[in-house]
Amino acid sequence: MTARQDMQARLLELLHRVQADAGPAFSGLGVLISDHPERLPLAPLRASISIPDKNLAAALSTISQHDGGTHDGFHLISSSFQLIRISQLLAPPIPADFHPNPARPFGARFLAARLGSLLPDVVLAGVASRNSGIAIFEAGAEIVFEPAL
Repeated sequence: MTARQDMQARLLELLHRVQADAGPAFSGLGVLISDHPERLPLAPLRASISIPDKNLAAALSTISQHDGGTHDGFHLISSSFQLIRISQLLAPPIPADFHPNPARPFGARFLAARLGSLLPDVVLAGVASRNSGIAIFEAGAEIVFEPAL
């Protein structure tokens, strides 16, 4: 297994675990893997945000609860799977030749993850949703899709 395949497998496992651990209050999750968040088109969605002092899956499960104030936006993790930012608005540019797949329903988080994966400093982007399932993107391509159960 290559290092990239290992990272993809780790992200998929993380998305599954967070979705399961968050339970019925799961609101959905968007994750970007990047070692250079300062180079990304991001803005914090909350004025003051502290990163939970928990392991990664537990922190993301807590963050992804409907009743919390940090479930919106994207959460950034480093390539070593450390949580480095939470609740970030991601505003990637839309290429002129971009065409979403109209054959499958999707939401804004899904499209933002796909477009965000085109950014040079994003290694992978992943989303998990109770209704739409799990998807992982790399360089604008959907490399993993698992429909909702």
